[in-house]
Amino acid sequence: MDTNINLFLILILCFGLVIYFIPTIIASCNKCENFSAIFALNLFLGWTFIGWTIALVWSFVNNEKKDRVIEAKQNKVIIDSVQNNKLGTKIIKNFDI
Repeated sequence: MDTNINLFLILILCFGLVIYFIPTIIASCNKCENFSAIFALNLFLGWTFIGWTIALVWSFVNNEKKDRVIEAKQNKVIIDSVQNNKLGTKIIKNFDI
């Protein structure tokens, strides 16, 4: 009888940990660039509903591609693309200035 209760408590604990770290799991799957910060927020403030909710929202929002113009020369705009900690440069468009 004690073995069944112990097994049940272990299963409940594992299930609770998975629920607790859902924001971290989502951030990992989405390869968010601020994964470490989301993990830290989730670990230290996830026990509060507000901290857990902020970490959850942050894990979804932080997945957008960021583009910025780094150089404009001879009618070409070069865009610096940063996504998932990878840096790549590409020429977007030719136009007359």
